[in-house]
Amino acid sequence: MYHSLLMFILAAIGLLFSACSAAAPVPAYVSAIANERPFPFVGIVLGDTRDKLWLEFWRDDAGAERKVLAKRVVEEQPDFIVNTGDIVHRGSSESAWEQFDEENSGVREHKIPYFPCLGNHEYWGDNDAALNNYFLRFPDILGQKWYSFACRNTLFIVLNSCYDELLQYEIAAQEKWLTQKLTAAQADASINFVVVVTHHPPYTNALVHGDATWLQERILPLLKLCRKVRLFVSGHNHSYEHFLVDNIHYIVTGGGGAPLFDVETEPQRQRHKDMFVASSAERRFHYCKLTFYPGYADFAMYMLDTGGKWSEKDRFRLDFIAAR
Repeated sequence: MYHSLLMFILAAIGLLFSACSAAAPVPAYVSAIANERPFPFVGIVLGDTRDKLWLEFWRDDAGAERKVLAKRVVEEQPDFIVNTGDIVHRGSSESAWEQFDEENSGVREHKIPYFPCLGNHEYWGDNDAALNNYFLRFPDILGQKWYSFACRNTLFIVLNSCYDELLQYEIAAQEKWLTQKLTAAQADASINFVVVVTHHPPYTNALVHGDATWLQERILPLLKLCRKVRLFVSGHNHSYEHFLVDNIHYIVTGGGGAPLFDVETEPQRQRHKDMFVASSAERRFHYCKLTFYPGYADFAMYMLDTGGKWSEKDRFRLDFIAAR
């Protein structure tokens, strides 16, 4: 009798402990545009929202700026948000994702569609655990490492540029998929504008990371299949850069809250001509705002200065190209 009672008490304690220690449900972000947006509609693009690694002990922490930026993005009331990757510092770390969830609670509260791109830090740690953390938060992308989404006459193509983490068949599959997607977009009269998103930049003057040459060799030649590609956005380097190559604007937007990196700003020493003229110190935390109209898109970059003030630092217009 006493044995049975003891077993019952232990079982009850076990159930109580498991209930108390059970992990809270993982908050899911909307990653789909539920209905067609009227013109003009607004998309926010930012990247490298991760926090500082302990290995970066000499770099300044930007936790305060990251929170200000997350709040500002919600205040813009965008129709969707695109993150170019390195969302967290370690993909397998639940605490890193919980921090991201807390800082972006406003995104979920306002049900703003959030479209992620896999960065190298999303793979850090155990790959299975890291990808599980990622896909649990963005269930609408259906476990896809690359995907696309459309809003009215604009198509976004989100690629996985982490070639070191992809198997050979995945690399081939992604490139075949991209070929088909670009060919179809070129022939589709309803699509006038294509934006390509990767984490790694094909062009950069950064001093920490160089050009992603595999993108130059394998992805950029495919863009010729669709002349509607006018904008290519990436991150990885924690700065802001703007290049114009073959009528495509290449934007490096890595100012989402990770420690800032230096870039080469002397024209005679740059690998590529940067259309954004500013010193490394002037390339601070920022986000990009795309406003879409029936015939064109307006691109603007807003930067947070050391005094906490937001200022427009770059702007240009992108004219849509209709199908032939």
